[in-house]
Amino acid sequence: MILLKIAVIPNNKTEKLQQTASEAVRILTVAGASILLPEGDQPFSEQNDACIADCDAVVALGGDGTMLHIAKRAAVYGKPILGINCGHLGFMTDLEADELDLLPQLLTGNYTVEERMMLSVSVNGGEPMTALNELALCRNALMPPVTVCVKNGDTKVIEYQGDGVLLATSTGSTGYSLSAGGPVVDPSMDALLLTPLCPHTLTARSYIFRPESVLTLTVPNAEKEGVYYAVDGRSGQPLTPADTLTVYRSAQKARFLHIKHREFYDVLRHKIINRNE
Repeated sequence: MILLKIAVIPNNKTEKLQQTASEAVRILTVAGASILLPEGDQPFSEQNDACIADCDAVVALGGDGTMLHIAKRAAVYGKPILGINCGHLGFMTDLEADELDLLPQLLTGNYTVEERMMLSVSVNGGEPMTALNELALCRNALMPPVTVCVKNGDTKVIEYQGDGVLLATSTGSTGYSLSAGGPVVDPSMDALLLTPLCPHTLTARSYIFRPESVLTLTVPNAEKEGVYYAVDGRSGQPLTPADTLTVYRSAQKARFLHIKHREFYDVLRHKIINRNE
């Protein structure tokens, strides 16, 4: 598919980033693309979804936080996204800011599309939220350790005391889950990863569940404002002993565009393993 109508969505934090976005627009326009731009100074607002809904593909400029947000909005409309790294790490992006000359390949068909599984997170059966990276359930730093109960369907998986738990996608395996000691999982795999946070036992380790799993989390000893949950690092919400978090595979998939055709493990080695060398 030739991508002719492209939405360019920058995270307008710095003048340099805005200049990079302007250059990306220029290059794509010269190559023959029709450009759609978000309105106003709030490019991540859902009010700008019309821009995404009407395009063939999205080009997002920023860091991994930008990619997390825009990729989920693009997934609602089934649109693929290409990331240009204008942040610190840019693990989820495909191009660096000095590689804009590769953008015309979107109009020649010289790209691949990779689908990534996402999670749906529901509290007490309510309206689900979407996670591309993870659900984090954490205790307040000033509160004592909490008891976390995890079930897969009707089957009890584990119950332990600690600081909380992460439920991540394969994409999220290289984020918070990795920092917490979880495994690296190829992002093309559909799976749910459970990683304990500072468990008070030597037997609590990470679990990897098949994508059809439906996991539930409860915290029976949660105190008022003592336990919070957050989806993809967004502002945390309190959890009470009566609450149940249900996590399962989302019906939507994020779709990432790749021009450089790099292997995941090459990116992992370059941006995470060898980043300080």
